[in-house]
Amino acid sequence: MDPVRRCVAGFDRAQWSDVRVGSYRNTPSIADAVAALDADAFVVIPFALANGWFATEVVPREVEAAAVGRPFVCSDALGVDPRFADVAASRFDEALAACGWDAAATALLLTAHGTPRNVDSGATVRAAAAALHERASEVAVGFLDDTPETPDAIAALAAQQVVIVPWFLADGAHPRRDLPAQLDVPPNPPLLTPMTVACGGSSRSVVFTAAVGEHPTVGRVAAACAADARSALLALRPSTGR
Repeated sequence: MDPVRRCVAGFDRAQWSDVRVGSYRNTPSIADAVAALDADAFVVIPFALANGWFATEVVPREVEAAAVGRPFVCSDALGVDPRFADVAASRFDEALAACGWDAAATALLLTAHGTPRNVDSGATVRAAAAALHERASEVAVGFLDDTPETPDAIAALAAQQVVIVPWFLADGAHPRRDLPAQLDVPPNPPLLTPMTVACGGSSRSVVFTAAVGEHPTVGRVAAACAADARSALLALRPSTGR
């Protein structure tokens, strides 16, 4: 089951008349999912980490085209919600428990893709790092395609133990191939298993976790976002039912 369907599988169906999943490049499409909804009003949660092109342009455009006059509320991207940072914290805590490490002596590094073509591309992950600053001895951000790159971010840490939490929606090529390659580690490194990585002329004990989007608690965040969006929709339409 892919992360999106795993996410919505945890929704309390008693709270909703219908729950659908739509995709931009796969089937069913966003438009087909909206058209199939058994509801006269609905909410939409973009399964994305930031309010970029997909969440702010593609999703509203596709939904509007298929809504056929039905009112709807489209929330911010899932990763923008402050509660999403707690998912990364859960990954960190699981790594600590697996390794027997102390949070006071361990750094948390959130690793994201980033891009120098958009100065705001790293804003969401940086906000999450700021929200988690008390959870570890240090909390930092490293990028695949922006600065600081992951090796430089690790080299700047004082801690000798580092938990790397990939800020990605799924365990695809970026977190399982490209990220390890940045650190001269073979692809698909074992998760929650300490390994030695050389960065900036010194060695660190590093642990990789699975991507944040794969965590089971993502469904709770999505359900909370959906409930918030429904409240906004009901405020606009007091007579709208479930």
